[in-house]
Amino acid sequence: MKVIKRNGRTEEFNFDKLKTSIYSASLEAEIPMTESDLKIVCNNVLKIIETIRKDNTSSYEIFSVTINTLIENNFSKVSNSYFSFLLK
Repeated sequence: MKVIKRNGRTEEFNFDKLKTSIYSASLEAEIPMTESDLKIVCNNVLKIIETIRKDNTSSYEIFSVTINTLIENNFSKVSNSYFSFLLK
């Protein structure tokens, strides 16, 4: 799946990049997520994105789905950190 970035360029969806950014947000929120938590959240994000789009998505769409998925999985503080972290 291709991701359209904020600057307009496209790149392949990178599962590890998503996992790393969520983990960084969890550390910033002082709620380190386990590897299992990260896999569950990332897999849920990917599943939702693949349901919405088949070929292309945007970084904005991934961002919003990730925030909602974190909240749904009881990681609201991590979600807030993720929101702040990516806006920097």
